[in-house]
Amino acid sequence: MTLKSRDISLIIALFIMVMGCSNQSEKQVPDHIKKLDNLTVNSIPQNPDTVTLVQDQVFGSTNTTVVGNMVDVAVDTNGKVYIADGDQNIIHSYQQDGSYLTSLGKEGDGPGEFRNIGNINIVSDQLYAHARQSQIINIYSLLSQEYMAQIDLNPRNWKNIEDPAGVNSVSTFYPLSDDRFLVAINEFKNPENQFLKYYWINSDGKMISEKLLEQKKAAPTRIKGQTPIVFTLPFAIKPLLAFSSEGNLYSARTDEFLIKLHDRAGDYQEAFYYPYERSPLNKEELISRYPKGSFRQGVSKVDFPETWPVMEQMLIDDEDHLWISTIVDDMEIYQWWVLSEHGELLARFKWPRNKEIKVVKNGYLYALETLDETEEQQVVRYRVNISSR
Repeated sequence: MTLKSRDISLIIALFIMVMGCSNQSEKQVPDHIKKLDNLTVNSIPQNPDTVTLVQDQVFGSTNTTVVGNMVDVAVDTNGKVYIADGDQNIIHSYQQDGSYLTSLGKEGDGPGEFRNIGNINIVSDQLYAHARQSQIINIYSLLSQEYMAQIDLNPRNWKNIEDPAGVNSVSTFYPLSDDRFLVAINEFKNPENQFLKYYWINSDGKMISEKLLEQKKAAPTRIKGQTPIVFTLPFAIKPLLAFSSEGNLYSARTDEFLIKLHDRAGDYQEAFYYPYERSPLNKEELISRYPKGSFRQGVSKVDFPETWPVMEQMLIDDEDHLWISTIVDDMEIYQWWVLSEHGELLARFKWPRNKEIKVVKNGYLYALETLDETEEQQVVRYRVNISSR
């Protein structure tokens, strides 16, 4: 069988198009990323699978219980939901069907009590809750719903810290087991140089590792005046971290779609990258979101980038899949990506920004939402279905 000249021309055209796309993808990878060992540069499928979310249950205030500012959410293997209440400094617990179960802790400085409650996490049959002001972790039994013990996060136990003088506090923590916890420590040198440094501690609050990882925090913006204001603008580049069930660390910065995987010793293993076109930033539209007056005038004098960062949030589910939100042109939504533990794209979907995803577990997604009429917060559970387009 012979090929006609028309067929040959078509084959040549297809070859040129494929090579052109390949070269274009290669050009999109910055040099500093190309230099990474064990790097995978992923292409984006034309029609990846999508996620369908079906509302299933609501958790929040009841006829007899008022829930305040929801700081964090945790879910156990049986589907019970726990909500850290920043106004009352307690933890509300709910049955799987949404009925109120009980409250854990109270405001105070004693055992099982909180000043400025922080993040909460669950491992096995225990709930761990961060009391940020007193720098302790309170531990509760999920079986009895009662206080068990606490872990002291006192800096005097941290002998492995490189610069103890610059240490401020523990920002957050991630329990791997009942005797191994990853802590993120704030290190403040000056307003432009603030870092998160990660270490392992044990149940006695003592460090059992050298520094695993270091991330630079978002640089704050200072507005001068009679009362100077320091805050972080929404386009500031910030660090992201996710923590797998095996103790592996996924690190990223929001300015590029690059995820680095580290083992539990903090050693770099691999990286995966998606070329991503950033969305343009409209300075006037962003400034208009701030209240009129001296504050808006101060914001208007700040140097704005031409584009938004790439990513906003990164979390990990109970199957060690990464869930990553990316910024798109529509400022009302994020595009979420579901990736395998090695960066393969499993699905994508669009989701409203005002429905903050907090937990993905047991086949459900839990989002923090605010009712427009009452400004009351609630956690909404959605059943997760991944399907082909």
